[in-house]
Amino acid sequence: MRQPAPDQDAITAKGVLRKEEGKQAFRLTLYEPHTDLRTWIEFYWSVEWDLGNKPFVQTVVTNPTIDLSFEDDAATNGHGACLVATGVAPRSYKRVLRGRGDVFAAHFHPGMFRPWWGASVNALTGAAERLGAGGRPWEAAAIQLLPALMTAPNDKRVAMLDALLLDH
Repeated sequence: MRQPAPDQDAITAKGVLRKEEGKQAFRLTLYEPHTDLRTWIEFYWSVEWDLGNKPFVQTVVTNPTIDLSFEDDAATNGHGACLVATGVAPRSYKRVLRGRGDVFAAHFHPGMFRPWWGASVNALTGAAERLGAGGRPWEAAAIQLLPALMTAPNDKRVAMLDALLLDH
């Protein structure tokens, strides 16, 4: 079983503001990708929360990377899990966490999502695109994986996403 990344604080300090306050609202865990993926993927991350009726606003300082996320967050995406590619945001942004949510994502190194995207990623700048209709083989495989991934524990999620990305 792959363990969380050894130095959680050094990695999370890059983009999550008010980290101590955030720890009261959500659980953020980072995982190392398979060795053969480290050229493209900096880390996998998981965020889980159960806030009841009390929302929490998290400010995120962006960096020039793209995240590919499997999300179950009804407050943001509506009901049902989905696959989302989040591009580089031109400035920091706020994400409102409400109710219950679960996100598992691959955080790509700068410029390294392009091989999976298959074209310039400029269209993702400042945007989050819900995926599933694209003709990319990995995208179709990710959509098929979505229900199983969202119900698996994080160590299994790491293995599942490793396998998906290594295959494509």
